[in-house]
Parts: sequence; C-alpha cells; structure tokens
Amino acid sequence: MLAEGRYPHKRTLRKHDELKVFYHQFLHVVDVLRQRDQEQVVRLEDAVARMRAVVAHAAELAPAISALEIEVKARRQALADAAPAAPPVASR
Repeated sequence: MLAEGRYPHKRTLRKHDELKVFYHQFLHVVDVLRQRDQEQVVRLEDAVARMRAVVAHAAELAPAISALEIEVKARRQALADAAPAAPPVASR
C-alpha cells in the first residue's frame, strides 16, 4: 500500500505479540510519511494557485496545472482514506 502512495489501516497488536517494537516503529514511519504528504500537498496547491494566476500569459502551463491537480486530488484522497487505529485485538 505504501508503495502505491496509500496508507495501511492502523490496528493494535495482541497483548503478547513479539512484533510490538517493530510495529510501533512502523507506525511512526507511516505517520512521518503521512505528515510529509500533507506538507507536499500544501506546497503543490500553492504552486497550482500561482500557476493559475499566470496561465493567461503562459498557456503552456495548462497541462502541468492539470497534472498537478490530479496529483493533489490523489494525495488528498490517500490521506483521507487513512483510517484511525482500530480497537485492540483480543489476546488469546
């Protein structure tokens, strides 16, 4: 999912799961990636707004604006689809 630019759904592990340390590190990495995407979306939206302001004088920007808007929409959707942590899984 991460390779596709999407985020996995968070869930808690069982009480005695041996992967807790790894999983917490993984969740931290996912949070950092999500924050980076949020910051990039803001910069992309700013760039699109600035390009739109001058597109009348530089028509060659129109295809780039469209491509960036598609990317912003995809990033926003991926960020919106990221679900909050699920309730704990019952221990055995």
